[in-house]
Amino acid sequence: TAALGSEKLTSFRYDNPAKVIGMFWELARKNPNFLAEGLPSTADFDIRESPFVAEFLSALPPFEQVAKYFHFSVSGGNSDAHFINYRLFMPTPPQLRQSSPALPTPDSPQTEAPAE
Repeated sequence: TAALGSEKLTSFRYDNPAKVIGMFWELARKNPNFLAEGLPSTADFDIRESPFVAEFLSALPPFEQVAKYFHFSVSGGNSDAHFINYRLFMPTPPQLRQSSPALPTPDSPQTEAPAE
């Protein structure tokens, strides 16, 4: 809870979406019609009649190729009579930090602008 800035949290949430997203990603990739089977049609649009949805979903790469973009997040909040405080901590996924050395990190050396 120190990363969220308080020892007195009234709510706390940890989320790791990779498992759930990965499951639905692979389901959609292997069975593009699963959305059409589970969603009702509306007067404006019927997903079951759209060839683009199935074509798009079947073209998705395996989840392992995009899993590096999904990482955990932690949030918490508290309140009193005067305010509601909500904090969210979402670190950069480790695989993206390794492939993007230009991103600053807390331990990066600070550079000073040249004196004029």
